[in-house]
Amino acid sequence: MVHVDQSANQDKTRDALTRGWRTFLQSVAAVAIVAAGQAVVDSGSTDLKQLGVAGGTAALAAVLSWLHNVVAPKK
Repeated sequence: MVHVDQSANQDKTRDALTRGWRTFLQSVAAVAIVAAGQAVVDSGSTDLKQLGVAGGTAALAAVLSWLHNVVAPKK
């Protein structure tokens, strides 16, 4: 009979779910940034407010990514 360390399997499952959730959130952020960029391009005029919103969104995504790495670094 083979004994399996259940805690190791639970850790692997938890890590996989965490990676999946993180990937999902990063994808949502990327879609939001691309959509904001597309809205700016499609508007036809260069509005500094729209450019600021798009840039702010990108900066916020970068800060959140950095903060996540500080709070919950990879093991």
